[in-house]
Amino acid sequence: MEILVFVKSMDGGTGTYVLNLLQLYRVDKTISVRILCLEKPRYRKIDSHIPVLFHHNRGFYRERFNLSIHNLLTYLDDFHWFKKHIDADKSSIVLGVDLYCNIIACITRASDKSMRLVLTEHIDVFSNLKIRASRLLRFCLRFCIRYLYPRADKVVLVSKGLRTHFLQTVNISEKQTAVVYNGVELHNSIKRKATKKHKIIVTIARIVNQKDHKTLLSAFQIVRKSMPDAKLWILSDGYMKQRLMQSSETIRNVTFYGWVENIYEYLSKADIFVLSSKREGFGLALVEAMSQGLPVVATDTHFGPAEVLNRGKCGSLVPEADPNSMAKSIIRIMNNAEIYEKYSSASLKRAEYFSLQKMLNSYYRLFKAIDKG
Repeated sequence: MEILVFVKSMDGGTGTYVLNLLQLYRVDKTISVRILCLEKPRYRKIDSHIPVLFHHNRGFYRERFNLSIHNLLTYLDDFHWFKKHIDADKSSIVLGVDLYCNIIACITRASDKSMRLVLTEHIDVFSNLKIRASRLLRFCLRFCIRYLYPRADKVVLVSKGLRTHFLQTVNISEKQTAVVYNGVELHNSIKRKATKKHKIIVTIARIVNQKDHKTLLSAFQIVRKSMPDAKLWILSDGYMKQRLMQSSETIRNVTFYGWVENIYEYLSKADIFVLSSKREGFGLALVEAMSQGLPVVATDTHFGPAEVLNRGKCGSLVPEADPNSMAKSIIRIMNNAEIYEKYSSASLKRAEYFSLQKMLNSYYRLFKAIDKG
């Protein structure tokens, strides 16, 4: 069985997800996975042995979408590039990743009924369009989603909440959808012990508007009033990095590490993980931190963190864009040994629920069922 993954970019959590799919050989050595990626990554290094083809250079696409002639021509070019490789490849199953690639894959399937197609969505696509697309483009894409997505063999959502919302919005049967959580490789981590030396707060998130690092910086300023030695480590990169660095120049103990290849090197040295997002579909970085036994604080977005943290039983949920609540939660956990160790233990146990092996097994069963037809 051959799987062809079609993705727009391999930066951030999406890239981690795609690279994890290459490990499907762990379930069945006869499976091969290849990747078509529209844009070279800005930050992630891709090893030469990774079976991936790129179409555009890094930084090709803009953050906001509109119906310009340039964008329409780009879309047509991307469609023809994808179709050329599909016609030459004839893989068993095509896996589309997120809206841009999903629609191209759906249109391609309209002219090739034999093509097996699985679509995946990693965030609430309709909320994302409301923020990132022009009004006219939103109207067109909503129509495309409602008309084209039901024609796929399966639509995979990364959380139950996301699936419920999708079913309420798109006229598609529940049997045609599935929930597969993103997974992480579990390490031999141990529960963290509370000590008076706890002071390192870490976050891993692309530095873009969606991740709301501004609220995190404001919360950190509050934290430092009662914990002057506290440090904030910001891992990853993004188009807002320079602006964020400028706004944090007056705040002591904030370090921007940029994109790092081995996040676990930093997670193992940190004391607490914080996710300040405005929108999530799942929250892979949360699980990565939890797998290291880190207590976590996360914003209670519509989808993702609450499900990952089992409605707050395995970590602290705080309102979006509320630095006071975020700071209060961080201080409460860091200053209370009993709470700290309780959340550390809960993190380790909950992370087992989102293992990479479970994710690979789920995709294998899904692909096998579709391949048999």
